[in-house]
Amino acid sequence: MQWLQIAAGLAVFAFGVHLTIYANIGLAPWDCLGMGIAKHTPLNYGLSMTAMSVVILIIDLLLCERIGYGTIIDALLTGNVMRLVYSLIRFEPRAVRHRDVVEVSRELVVK
Repeated sequence: MQWLQIAAGLAVFAFGVHLTIYANIGLAPWDCLGMGIAKHTPLNYGLSMTAMSVVILIIDLLLCERIGYGTIIDALLTGNVMRLVYSLIRFEPRAVRHRDVVEVSRELVVK
């Protein structure tokens, strides 16, 4: 039952990340890194998120850090749920034009 709760929570989390990308209201640092990798490599956003998470897991293992099963599920599930959501609704997050801090600050000064 606990595995199902973790999976459902991560699916809701992944959908929330999708909503922030779709609304173009800004990205969290981890999502920004994934989006940058997706924009500069052939990987899509979900796959870049999964790849980053797996790399971090490997680094944690090399550093002899304790890793729980929730962390492993998060690494493998969240990016893949994002890929599924994007394929179902036919949304390409790399097509969203993300603004940087300088551009947003210019808009604030002008208004």
